[in-house]
Amino acid sequence: MFKIKSKKYLPIILFLLFISGCQNTGAMVNVISFQPSDYNVMFLTNNASQSVEDTYMDAVLEFKAKYPREFNNAQEIEKNIEELDLMLDTDHPALIITKDGQLVTQISGQKTKKEIVLLLEKTIHK
Repeated sequence: MFKIKSKKYLPIILFLLFISGCQNTGAMVNVISFQPSDYNVMFLTNNASQSVEDTYMDAVLEFKAKYPREFNNAQEIEKNIEELDLMLDTDHPALIITKDGQLVTQISGQKTKKEIVLLLEKTIHK
């Protein structure tokens, strides 16, 4: 009798497995974007590595303190990582700089605050 019941539920189980496999499973990230000069800067984070994220945030805030006008159009949104169409390690924050739709540079993982600020300042001085 057990075999009859299990056959009865097999289509339902398969259907549920199929549906769950079709769901969007991409990681969500917070994106802070701003446009210094002709560049687009995106700071991506998902709160996975708080100490590394704090270093990036400190660098962005230091840059903002030096160049407040560059943050006039700053935005913060939440996006699915797949929407960004970038190869990223979602376990660490990332800083992505583009110009005219082309990738200029991208950093992620453990960096010093000074390294990050210097990279951001290049968007002002080019």
